[in-house]
Amino acid sequence: MLNLNAALDTSDPAVLQALGDVQGNILKGHGRDHSAHLFIVFAPDAKPARAWLAKTGRERITSAAGQLAQTVAFRRNKGVGEAFACLALSARGYVALGVAESQRPADPFFVKGMKRHNQVELDPINDPPVSEWESGFQDEVHAMLLLADDDKERLNANVQQVLGELREIGAGVFVERGDKLLFDFPGRPGVEIEQFGYQDGISNPQMIVADLQKERAERGFDNWDPEAPAGLVLVQEKSAGTERYGSYFVFRKLEQNVKAFDDGIEELASVLDISPRDAGALAVGRHQDGTALFPAAPIVPGAGQNNFNFASDRPPEGDAAGVCPFHSHIRRTNPRGDIPHYVGAPIEFERSMRIARRGITYGARPDLETGGEAPSSGVGLLFMCHQAQLRQFSIQQNGSDHDQFPFAGAGFEGLNGQAALNTTIQPQLWPSRGGMRPHLLMRFVKMLGGEYFFTPSLPFLRELDSEPRQ
Repeated sequence: MLNLNAALDTSDPAVLQALGDVQGNILKGHGRDHSAHLFIVFAPDAKPARAWLAKTGRERITSAAGQLAQTVAFRRNKGVGEAFACLALSARGYVALGVAESQRPADPFFVKGMKRHNQVELDPINDPPVSEWESGFQDEVHAMLLLADDDKERLNANVQQVLGELREIGAGVFVERGDKLLFDFPGRPGVEIEQFGYQDGISNPQMIVADLQKERAERGFDNWDPEAPAGLVLVQEKSAGTERYGSYFVFRKLEQNVKAFDDGIEELASVLDISPRDAGALAVGRHQDGTALFPAAPIVPGAGQNNFNFASDRPPEGDAAGVCPFHSHIRRTNPRGDIPHYVGAPIEFERSMRIARRGITYGARPDLETGGEAPSSGVGLLFMCHQAQLRQFSIQQNGSDHDQFPFAGAGFEGLNGQAALNTTIQPQLWPSRGGMRPHLLMRFVKMLGGEYFFTPSLPFLRELDSEPRQ
């Protein structure tokens, strides 16, 4: 049995044994450079689909314990890795497979699905109408199989193998591809960035003791501790008499208009009479190379800067601009003490609403090498995250989509926020030498579709070729 109230010590044989039944990528990211996300719609006859899922669970899916072993082997073999796979089911997928309602995950956002998010009377978001989503996401999706690898040729071969298997059982499928985007900053080569050019993946909850200790030793943790309990992402399945764990999973395809963002940052810099570098840092909450806006020098030179909070940056209520504006991306999505201060909820609540981000970029950026024009379409982020309840995601997206967090008038989050099209958007307030300046920075990201899933335990998948449980 896993202790969900603490980070997991994987040196404990009992913990490692339990993680043999948990899928990988939940407690820590798979780390591969390339991925393929196969979105599957099963045929009306559930029996072949159940048999395929059971076989996939036995032969293809990587467990959390297996993922840890792969990491050890990767280091031992000096960067020669192995293939990785995990699988998640939507609420409609559970129904299509004939799983009894008593055995299905019951999170209200999961049950409704992403298309009907606002039918749950909590945390409304401003996603575009489903008619504007990409065609595959407009239809019902039953499952997503994630295949990942550092070897792109092997990944392509595995994708073709799975596509052939799915054709044999009459399933429909479409594929979304992701590739890590790497950039060489001075003294820090090969840094993972997102499409706007900023270091990505710096701040994530650490739920495995060894990873937690490593980050604390490299970055420090007196101002911000990345520790998180396993219960931040794991939830016990509805399976009588067993200890099985899964996780709720979000997938969203987000297209990024890089040219418009670059132009918007140039305009903001002109308004504030600062450099585009500093203007971008105000919008994101970090500089492009990940440098924080607060003193946060790591213990180990070159390590990510994450040991900071916002306690020293709280201007009078109603004033949305400090050193790091409230509408900046990182402050809106990880408020680091702002919720207790402004909202009155305990710090335990704030920390319980974190998510474990697992995204990867898509689309090519030859302009980063050639210096040509930045793309306005065709590139973006395959946003993914794990959590124990989908409100952990929904409360963050709600905060980005409205200007009332953590207080009225704080401003829309300019990067990922989605203001309703029929809403008059008030300019955000930005710090400048001459005092605060209003300026609107908004709508550089377009949501193209997605779904809410549940990543079930491996025993659940492996038993699907038995008779449906009632």
